[in-house]
Amino acid sequence: MQWNQPAVDRFLFSLSTGFAPPPTAHLLAGGVILVLLGLTYILATRLGRRRRLRDLESRMQMHMEDWATQAELSPSELALVRELGQYLPEEHTTHLLLKEPLTFEAARRLMIDEHPERSRDLRSLAIRLGFRERAPGRTLRDTSDLPAGSLLFDAEGNPVVRILSLEPGHLEAETLPGIALRGRRLSLTVSRPDGLYALQTEIIRRKDHRLLLGHAVFERRQARRFFRKPLIVPASLGGVECQTGDLSGGGARLRMPTRALAARFSVDDLQTLVLRMESAEIRCTARIVHVVPEELFVHVAFERIREGDRDRIVRAVLKPERLAG
Repeated sequence: MQWNQPAVDRFLFSLSTGFAPPPTAHLLAGGVILVLLGLTYILATRLGRRRRLRDLESRMQMHMEDWATQAELSPSELALVRELGQYLPEEHTTHLLLKEPLTFEAARRLMIDEHPERSRDLRSLAIRLGFRERAPGRTLRDTSDLPAGSLLFDAEGNPVVRILSLEPGHLEAETLPGIALRGRRLSLTVSRPDGLYALQTEIIRRKDHRLLLGHAVFERRQARRFFRKPLIVPASLGGVECQTGDLSGGGARLRMPTRALAARFSVDDLQTLVLRMESAEIRCTARIVHVVPEELFVHVAFERIREGDRDRIVRAVLKPERLAG
């Protein structure tokens, strides 16, 4: 490599005297490049923000659909949840209303402050989601006491009608898929913690599967609420894997793997119970009502369970193929 002394001399001279100013064309080209780089950065940032926002909206919608399906919300109830989401301080958090009682209650109070007439609808929704229960000892007097989302059964115990909303002069309801109701008068039943109630109502108007039903007075038929049947479902109680021996809408008899595991539980303890049904996984709080370690059985009553999950259990118990044999 040869030493280029003239080039070194020119460089040292430039350092001592100052570099010559670049041509104007070079300055303009450099400015344009910087502007383009800045615009590219801004565009990429905005596109990334929009992409993250779309992903967030997609995840929220997915959560909403999953929890709405789990709770078996009607279209009117789901619309009320979305309306309630407008009262949350942060956007894209509407799905939290379906799983966080405190978030639901805070939004409910804000909505009632502006729309007191929605109080009853919101209370029905809270009951439907399992965030609120009926007052202890309260009995059903007439159909105006029913929360929206309640299932009505025929005389054979098959669910046939779901209540969508309660109006001063009538009930808005829908028939369940595959159900065809004939005639104008219906004999229906509804289950509640304190018993089974029957009513006679009249179809005011029908269109396809939508019904307008007249209000009716309930007649209490029996104190026991749910029919119990032998049914094996994989489950876990307080983290202990087990299975049901029989099941009803009010509780279950659980068979533990060993006597020692059955003896771990005490009467009146509250435990998390998970039932792995064919259609969905049901999670609720159960109270221990009886323990028989010698037979490996632990009897539980559902203490806190979503009404949609309870309906799913009742349907599983009443399915004809479950009752065979």
